[in-house]
Amino acid sequence: MPHFHISMQSGCTRTLNMMRRKYNIDMAKKNLDYLSYSYYPPAQERLPGVPRVSVEELEKLPTPTVEEMVEFLKPRRARIASIMENFNDMPIVFTEAGVRSSHGCSMLPYNFTWETRYDGEEQANYMEALFQTFNDLPGWMGLFWWKWDETQNRPHYHTDPNGDKGFTIQGKPAEK
Repeated sequence: MPHFHISMQSGCTRTLNMMRRKYNIDMAKKNLDYLSYSYYPPAQERLPGVPRVSVEELEKLPTPTVEEMVEFLKPRRARIASIMENFNDMPIVFTEAGVRSSHGCSMLPYNFTWETRYDGEEQANYMEALFQTFNDLPGWMGLFWWKWDETQNRPHYHTDPNGDKGFTIQGKPAEK
């Protein structure tokens, strides 16, 4: 299927104008079949009042449950629904979504540098929470998980004997 990438800035014509784009939201509404979104939403609150969380602080926190993550994701669901509404209820697919299997990473799912312990349960809970949050949203087409397999040697993801702390789900609880 032919496709091309155009930045739509959540459907804000003013922002597109400031970016000097040669297209606008109305053009997109007439010519696009669906929206795609690289989406790494946090699924748990960072420590209130703490701009940077230390590994020691992360280690003290319990693994968030699916239910806690779903509750935290509710405002993000509303935001995705409003973006779809901006585009005349155009369907949306998350073309990139994921979190590492490293404890605390559901606070910042795009983070690839935290050196915390392996936590396959947190990764599995995150995936399940995404599905539970968005599955019944009309027009949500699903997601593509980042990454299915690892083709590069990333030794920093293999420092815990309990498991690979990378984004992959292959062979981990999230795969089930």
